[in-house]
Amino acid sequence: MVKISAIPSAPHRPEPAAWPGDGLTAAWLGHATVLLNFHGTWLITDPVLESRVGIGRGPAKLGPRRLVRPALRARDLPPLDLVLLSHAHMDHTDLGTLRSLRRDVPVVVHRGNRDLVRRFRQVEELDWGEATDVAGVRVESVE
Repeated sequence: MVKISAIPSAPHRPEPAAWPGDGLTAAWLGHATVLLNFHGTWLITDPVLESRVGIGRGPAKLGPRRLVRPALRARDLPPLDLVLLSHAHMDHTDLGTLRSLRRDVPVVVHRGNRDLVRRFRQVEELDWGEATDVAGVRVESVE
């Protein structure tokens, strides 16, 4: 088992509470995870914030370990308005991280991936070229 303390810290820790609400601010949290404040709407892409990426949970999780800790933990995130999942690879759709997010946060996934996020109350599936408006943001699926 690799303890998260054995993994080096991220070189920068963003402070979302200090971000202005009237523009676009973004912070890369690690791998494909980006936290965005889009004019006061909080979005996160492909949230992967655990020490390992793979199958299982906690110390029983099997898969590659992080080489650097994420810049924020799930509990450090601001109240999210939207989760965007680009595709269903486990390094973009970490079920452990998704379990740590509120169930009432809307989620947008590619068509056919609803089963991965069934715990969430509002899930939008998009096929290539389709678009939807969620949380005041227009989301378009581009191949």
